[in-house]
Amino acid sequence: MVGLDKTIVACQIAKKFFFSNGYPVHIGRTLIIVPPAVRDSWIETIAKFQLHNVDIVSNGSLHKVRHPDRYNLVIVDEAHKFRNDSAGMYDQLQRICKTKVRNNSDNRLEPKKVMLISATPLNNSPKDIYNLLLLFQDGKETTRDIANLQGFFAERMDEWKAARGTKGTGVYKGTVYFIKRWVPRISRTTDQMEQAARSGKQNIVEGSLASAVSKETEVKLTGVALASLGELLEDYRDFLYVRDLAEWTPEHPYARRLSQLCRTWGACKRVRPLDQGGGVCTL
Repeated sequence: MVGLDKTIVACQIAKKFFFSNGYPVHIGRTLIIVPPAVRDSWIETIAKFQLHNVDIVSNGSLHKVRHPDRYNLVIVDEAHKFRNDSAGMYDQLQRICKTKVRNNSDNRLEPKKVMLISATPLNNSPKDIYNLLLLFQDGKETTRDIANLQGFFAERMDEWKAARGTKGTGVYKGTVYFIKRWVPRISRTTDQMEQAARSGKQNIVEGSLASAVSKETEVKLTGVALASLGELLEDYRDFLYVRDLAEWTPEHPYARRLSQLCRTWGACKRVRPLDQGGGVCTL
């Protein structure tokens, strides 16, 4: 989440873990991986909370971590930058996270703790979250309640693909076309309408995915989607108002046609300009 001082929360958790993980027999060590732009902010927060035995490395310098077995805790800021499992730095981070560490309090090797920090863990699809979990978990045998992450996320991907075909997707695609055709690029309305349409689409998709885990989250995300699409509707009405154009009633032939297109967007074959036949899209 944005604006909730994730750095402060992370330092508090790290400090509590330091003293609860075999201290003082075992003196734990923490590795914090950060984008270069926020390194100074982290250093300041670490000093303020008196967090001991900490190393900081930028997310582009993971190859410099020669002894990953030294760290009991790894904190990754802006973790969504590692959502692509085909990138070289993903493999480097996975090696660091999955290397076990010896706890001197009982002289045994144990998996290290990993804290991923991100305001946007899901950027493209559920695979983003799956890849982040694989940084420290195994796909088919995890230490969490969901034993088989591979199977679980295969189902979520199927749901996500199905959800992408919802009305929200049709509204988003139609809005993008409408903006390109009728709204000047320099207008603030361009970003406003596209962001509202995208928010509506994304929250419908994420709400559908969340339904398998939490109905409460599904309801909240659906509410956000409705609010975004409501804002978009007002933008369309403003467009009509300033041009002295009438809003179609639900019974209008064009409105019925548009409603049909939103229900069957996947069958849409080609786009026709509004001034060349009166329809957004023909089947």
